[in-house]
Amino acid sequence: MIFSTERTLVYVDEQVSEQVVQELWARELGVERFSEAVRAFEDATANGARGIILVIPDGPPEEFLDAVLKSSRSALDNGLLVTFIAEQEDNAARAIEWLSKNYALDVAGNDQRFRPNLYPRAAAKPAKLAQDYARHDPHRQDNGAHLEITGRKPVLPQDAVLLRRAFSEFQKIQVERLQRRDSRGLPGVVYRVRVRDDAVAGPISFVVKTLPFSGADAELGIYRNFVPKNTPFANVPPLINDRCVTTSSRSCVVTQFVDRAILFEAYIETHSPALAIASLFDGPLRCWRSRIGRRNASLGDLALQIVSDKPAVYEKVYKRALALQSVGTPADLIARIRATPHMDVSWCFSHGDLHLRNIFVKEGSSDVVLIDLNRAGDHPASRDPAGLDAALAFSGVTGAARLHATIARLYRPPLLEPQPLCRPEPARALAIEQLRRQVVGSTTEAEYRVMVAAHCLYWARKGVVDAYIVADELV
Repeated sequence: MIFSTERTLVYVDEQVSEQVVQELWARELGVERFSEAVRAFEDATANGARGIILVIPDGPPEEFLDAVLKSSRSALDNGLLVTFIAEQEDNAARAIEWLSKNYALDVAGNDQRFRPNLYPRAAAKPAKLAQDYARHDPHRQDNGAHLEITGRKPVLPQDAVLLRRAFSEFQKIQVERLQRRDSRGLPGVVYRVRVRDDAVAGPISFVVKTLPFSGADAELGIYRNFVPKNTPFANVPPLINDRCVTTSSRSCVVTQFVDRAILFEAYIETHSPALAIASLFDGPLRCWRSRIGRRNASLGDLALQIVSDKPAVYEKVYKRALALQSVGTPADLIARIRATPHMDVSWCFSHGDLHLRNIFVKEGSSDVVLIDLNRAGDHPASRDPAGLDAALAFSGVTGAARLHATIARLYRPPLLEPQPLCRPEPARALAIEQLRRQVVGSTTEAEYRVMVAAHCLYWARKGVVDAYIVADELV
């Protein structure tokens, strides 16, 4: 029985009370009753429903849940809100434990937007249930039957539904996997998506980052709440809210691709490095660093939030460095960083991962654009400059090799002492010197030195011997 074919539908088990149906109806939602749960999940998904409410029958719930959840995954992946109602309270507790153990699904009290809710009958208040569905937005639906995904590297299976939903109105998308990385310990994947459609004049590009809920929520929060109020226009690519969808296990963050722009590391090789650094600090970083405060903190602990504090991960590069000169062991180096005394540290909002591939310069100008804000937040004011400092010296085999002759001079303390710029040095060396000129006055020498050492350890872990030697000499 369908109460309305014009309203967004909620599929409701025949055993759910009529009061729930009336509450849904009062909130402008259509209702379709069902008796067979597996078929209802299929129909709800195919018809773009808002969600589904079903009753767990009396008796052990495991067999019922196992049969239903094999079908419900598709509904959850399409953003439908799923609610289970258990007849008995102890049955509800048993069902929650079973769902968590066998399907890794958190229920009732966690992230209820895109995971199933589960209530005992007594707690399933009709008005609350109806309001949950009235507020829920499943976003775009899977367009798998009409959307073709092409590309040289296959899309990861857990990301295919996200991409089909995010670009559901197109007939064909070309997907290029740019990187697969850990983001705050969460497995993330970055894609470039080119959409092609008869209705579109030419290809349009987007960047899609897929990752678990908490990582996506953090980055979306930054894009929605912080960037519009604190970042100058055009210094960050715009977020495409309508395409940021969520499945039962992952979410995606969709931004426009930075078109007609040059990677920062390429730009400084053919343009003025000093001008590029000045544009970075006068552009996207200007508002952030205009509100620098101070607080007393353990700088060593802050530095070791950037890199691993496990000595074993540096053992190979340590042995290679030891063959060149006397250096401390990884355990000793980490202990020296951790032993840095408490001090007044400069703080401001920071990008948190300011390396060369997260910075672009628009063609025909010096306008800087930052991408990948997943680590952005309240950090020491030295974190962004120190990260870029070490990246300029040690990222990329070519860059490190070209800078090898100047590393001893560049990283001989004091780091923030002014040095002349008009010399025939490599572009990256000139960029480092200009970078440090921008930092003077906003952070102390001691603070900057420890932060640079921590970022050097990041590159040491990737096998850069010079980076380990520098870190050892700075602390």
